Amino acid sequence: AAYGATGGQLFVEGRAGQRVGVRNSGATIVVEGAGKYAFEYMTGGIGVVLGTVGPVVGSGMTGGVVYVLGTDGTLGDKVHADARLRPLEPGDEPVLRGLIEAHLRETGSATAQRLLSTWGDCVPRFMAIVPK
Repeated sequence: AAYGATGGQLFVEGRAGQRVGVRNSGATIVVEGAGKYAFEYMTGGIGVVLGTVGPVVGSGMTGGVVYVLGTDGTLGDKVHADARLRPLEPGDEPVLRGLIEAHLRETGSATAQRLLSTWGDCVPRFMAIVPK
């Protein structure tokens, strides 16, 4: 989904398959889980994963940011060597919350509703994946 996207927004209620957001250069993509090779060769844009990701996230990443809800303790092992995992910075939280609110509006997602209703507990579990 969203292969080579240059702009726009994609909100997916549910888990995306392999290679979501590959070659994303400017789109905003929110999914509730992602398979292998998520956000590969990303040069720009924003990705948000409200659940687990498969192995290999951010391979060939040179731009953009992907926010992932670290739920199973293995996120660090899944980030490709081309990217790095970092905690949220002060400017990340309002962007992330706004995208989850938009996801709820667009999809009616129970996952988004649950995260927003327990935001204080959930936000520390989010991490950002950025290029090295």
